[in-house]
Amino acid sequence: MFFKLFLIALPVFFSIDIVWLAFVAKKFYNRHLGHLMRADVNWYAAGIFFP
Repeated sequence: MFFKLFLIALPVFFSIDIVWLAFVAKKFYNRHLGHLMRADVNWYAAGIFFP
């Protein structure tokens, strides 16, 4: 039961997080954390961090 709920929740939260990072808070993060951000996304690190 727990694993089934996890498999349902994972894509939901992942989708919400992608929308948040890519569209909603992008300008905020660039303004306040721009000096810490990379120019390109490290997909390998993101893939390890998110699951």
